[in-house]
Parts: sequence; structure tokens; C-alpha cells
Amino acid sequence: MKKRKTQNKQSISITAYKYQEAVQILEERIADIPDVQGWASEVGLSRRWLCKSMKSVYGKAPKIILREMKYEKVVTLIIEDWINANCYSVAVDAGFGNAKSVSRFLSSFLNTNFTELKMDLLKGDVQIDFQWYNESK
Repeated sequence: MKKRKTQNKQSISITAYKYQEAVQILEERIADIPDVQGWASEVGLSRRWLCKSMKSVYGKAPKIILREMKYEKVVTLIIEDWINANCYSVAVDAGFGNAKSVSRFLSSFLNTNFTELKMDLLKGDVQIDFQWYNESK
């Protein structure tokens, strides 16, 4: 009986490690991960496992997590380059490929555009918590 409990503890810690690894890989390779299937492939897991796990651990579907991380990457790149940041360079570095894609992303999901976001950041009007996933750890 004790042996079984030990195995459960090990599998829980391995599972927790996989959650953390999935988020870490997303952070490190966000520009190379276009969608949830790509994320699952990068981590070496099935899309189904990733979807189920992220929802249960972080309370969000992986597509929402991916979207939030892309947004955080865009904001980080703008902050790094400040006044010199331009839509095309941010789009390429964040993995969108072109300026039109990042503009569509910002418009569709965040009701803003690149210029408005950049101006809000320059004025300090935007507050962003870059560590959303720490609350669930």
C-alpha cells in the first residue's frame, strides 16, 4: 500500500513538472508557436492533454493562455524599443509574421491597435501583470 502512495506522489510531481515545462516552453518559444497544436508539439504532449491540463491547473484554455502570452510578448517588445518600436518589427519578433497579423490580433482580441497600444504604454496608461500563471502555482 505504501508503494502505491509513493507512485501517486511521483506521478503528481511529474505532472506538475509538465505543466510548468509547457508554460516555460511557451514563454521561451512564443514566436515559434502559432497555435495550440504547435504548442502541444513543442512540449511533446497531445493537444487533448494540454487542453485538459491547462484548463484544470490555470483555469484557462490553452488558446487563451497562448493569446495572453502573445499579447505580453507584444507589450514587452514595445517597452524594450519604446519610441523606436514599429508594428512590423514587433509582429515579426512576436511570431505574427507581418504587421497586418499583429494589427488584426490586437483589434480582434483587445479592441485596440498597435499605435493606440504603443501610445498607452508610453503614457503609462496600461497596467499588465506579466506573471498571470504564478497565481495558480
